[in-house]
Amino acid sequence: MTGIVAFAGRQRHAARDLHLIQADGGGNDDDMPPGLSVRVDRLEKDAAEIKGDVKTLSRDVRNLSGDVAKIEGRVSMLPSTFQMRTWFVGVAIALVGMVFAIARLTK
Repeated sequence: MTGIVAFAGRQRHAARDLHLIQADGGGNDDDMPPGLSVRVDRLEKDAAEIKGDVKTLSRDVRNLSGDVAKIEGRVSMLPSTFQMRTWFVGVAIALVGMVFAIARLTK
C-alpha cells in the first residue's frame, strides 16, 4: 500500500515539476495577493545588488589577506616578554655596575 502512495506522490510531483519547467513566467496570478509581481521585481533587484556587494566584499577580503600577512610578519619580529625583561635586568645591572665603578674611582 505504501508503495502505491509513494508512486502516486512521485507522479504528482513529476506533473508539478513538468508544469514549472514548461511555464513561461506569465499567468494571471490566480490566487496571489495583489502587487506580488512588483514585490518580486523589487526583491530580484535587491538580490542583484546583494550579489554585487558580495563580489566586492570577497575581493576586498582577498586584498586584506596580504595586509594581514604583512602585520603578522611585523608582529613576529617584536621581542617577547622574556626578551624585554632580560634586557631591562641587563641594563639595570650594567647601570649599577657603572655607579659602583664611578664611586670607586672618585674615592
